This record gives sequence, C-alpha cells and structure tokens, in this order.
Amino acid sequence: MNKLAQILYDPILFISKLKIIDKNGKLSNLRPSSEQIKIVKALESDGDVLILKPRQIGSSTIICAYLFWKAFTSKDPVTFAVLSHKLASSKHLLGIIKRFWDNLPATLKSSLSVDNTTELRFKNGAGIIAVSAEGKGGLRSFTCSMLLMSEYAFAENPDELKATALASLNNGKLIIESTANYYNDALHKEIMLFESGRIHLNYLFFPWFEHKEYSSEVESDIEYDDEERALVERYNLSSDQIYWRRSKMAKIGRDKFFREFPSTLEEAYRMTGNTYFTADDLKYVEVLPVEATEMVFLQDVKPDDRYSIGVDVAAGVSRDFSVIYVLSKTTNSPVCI
Repeated sequence: MNKLAQILYDPILFISKLKIIDKNGKLSNLRPSSEQIKIVKALESDGDVLILKPRQIGSSTIICAYLFWKAFTSKDPVTFAVLSHKLASSKHLLGIIKRFWDNLPATLKSSLSVDNTTELRFKNGAGIIAVSAEGKGGLRSFTCSMLLMSEYAFAENPDELKATALASLNNGKLIIESTANYYNDALHKEIMLFESGRIHLNYLFFPWFEHKEYSSEVESDIEYDDEERALVERYNLSSDQIYWRRSKMAKIGRDKFFREFPSTLEEAYRMTGNTYFTADDLKYVEVLPVEATEMVFLQDVKPDDRYSIGVDVAAGVSRDFSVIYVLSKTTNSPVCI
C-alpha cells in the first residue's frame, strides 16, 4: 500500500506505468523521455504552459497522461478538457486517455460514471472531455480546471478560440502545444508576447537534436557542408545526427524540415514559398524590434537625403496593421515606420 501510494502521488512514476501503442503497433509502457519529463515539470509548476515542438516527440501523449493522472487521483469533481481545431483530433486525444484507463490493473479500476466518445468521468466526479473548435459555443457550456489546446497554430479562428477557452478555464491552467505553421501564426504571436515580456508563462522549445531517436547510424565518416559544420560546432552534434538530418531533409524537403524539425525558433518560422527574399538572404540582417505604435523614427530626418515610401494596406480583418515604410535612398535603410 505504501508503494502504491508513492506511485499515485508521483506523476512520473504513475505515468511510467501507463500503456500506449508504440511505433511498432504494440502495447507497451509509456517511458517518459527527457523532453516529456520537462513537460511534466512545467505542468506541475505555476502558470500556463506554451510548447513549440518538433514532430513526434510525444508531447500530446505526455500531456494526456498527466491529465489522466490528475483526474484519476483527484479528490474533487474537477473537469479537464482537450481541445483541437477538429473534433476528430480531440477524440483521438481522448482515445489515448481511454487506453490508459482500459489497461490499468483491475484492482485500481471501478465503474465509470460517464464513458463515451467525448467524455470520460470517474466515480469521484473528476473527468476529461474532448471538445473541438468546430462546434460553435461548445466551450461555453462548462468550466474546467485545466485545458489542452492542441496544434493551436492550425486553428482557423485562434483569437476567438483562445478567448472562449480562457472564459471556460475560470483561472485554471491553459496548455498550448503545437508545431509551427507559418510566420506570425497564432502560436508565433504567443511566443513573441512571451519574449517581449508582455505575458508570463512556462515556455518550452525543443530543438530536434535533443530527441534521442532523431539519429541514424552511419558506418563511415561523412563530409560536412558549411551549414552542417556550423551545426556540429554550435550544438556538438554527432555524425549520426547529421546523417539523420540530411536523410530527413532529402525526404521531405529543406523548407518543410525547418518547420517540422527546427533547431531554433527562427528556423521554425523561416519564410518559405514564393518569396523574393529567402531566410538565407536575411540571416545577417540586423533585427530592430519595433512596437506597433503610430509612428517610429529610426533616424532623424536629413534635409539633403531623399526618401522612398512604401505602403502595405491591411485587409481590415484585425489580423495585422496597415504599414507605411520610409527608406533612405542614401543608405537603403529604414528611417521611419
């Protein structure tokens, strides 16, 4: 009984006993990786959690496992929610949680008060529900203590979704996790607010090379190009990691690799597609952070200079600002925004 109490009290010990379907399609124990342990520690701390992740590190799985532990061991009738932009995705996450329940030892299981495709609720009154952004007003009909917003960068109306989620939380913990979608997407905006100090939360970014599985054994020495050599020197990467990166990039393309498996935030949000300037063109340009105010002068006006003015008019849908950009014809540098 003492050992059981210790397991129930410790989220990592409890989670490591849960069952998942592994990459080989077999039922196995959830063995938390170093990244997943960092996520649990962030969930245990005060404040909301924001996660920018590479593909397939199991962030959704470990968060679902944590929510299951919280509900299963709760003494109060609390509700936790998993939210995605598609109902099928939310149901998939709840399916992971139901698998945890189905594979618990019989001695720990009792009958459920609710068990359907969108809700799992224990006899103690605590439960987990699956909600989507597709159902209008669905989030307004309940309150929850903790809410997971999965793949937030892909939500069609993220501002409204977040506002509704926060209203449902009632001072609870908001967990946002997602891969990058495009520059200035909803996730990127949240990260920028955090980095500027305008919001306070637990922000986690996991570069691809921290994931142990992202490595492919190479039998002989490989010759690095300049970019790979810089990565080796900066992050102390192995030949196996470089070989995995090179192979993955060949399969999915360079731009998609940076988005799906970034080394830095800047890589995750590189400019891609049919643009005149690429991220490589701009990597040595000095970045000047500018607040969205009426007018910002970067240089004083010089009577003997000449200036060019460009205007980018916003669409009026409250997603970005109309911008007037003033360039010096002498220096080709911006002088006023």
